[in-house]
Amino acid sequence: MTNIANSDQSSGSIYHLNPNEILNLKKKAEIDSKASYRLYEYYTLSEYNEEESMTWLEKAALLGHELAQFNYVKHFYDNGNKKKANSLAKKWKDNAEINKLFLEKNPSNKK
Repeated sequence: MTNIANSDQSSGSIYHLNPNEILNLKKKAEIDSKASYRLYEYYTLSEYNEEESMTWLEKAALLGHELAQFNYVKHFYDNGNKKKANSLAKKWKDNAEINKLFLEKNPSNKK
């Protein structure tokens, strides 16, 4: 096992994918939340592309990936679209992290 702290590998390169891996993930990602989230990580942390990143984050969230749901809600919240963030937080209220961050702090959002 490589010790990343002592290697020349950047954290972004950990998420690198070759063209075949990207193609395979894109095929799976239509129905697989983990594949969608992996593409989100790739387009966010390795080959930055905001449009692709958000496409795959949304797809993963809609497929039920809990971390994707949290990050998707947080994206809208952090970018000033609190109405959209609250709407999504209510939709995914069973997601414990969303509940803690968005609903418990503002009980009026639970309705």
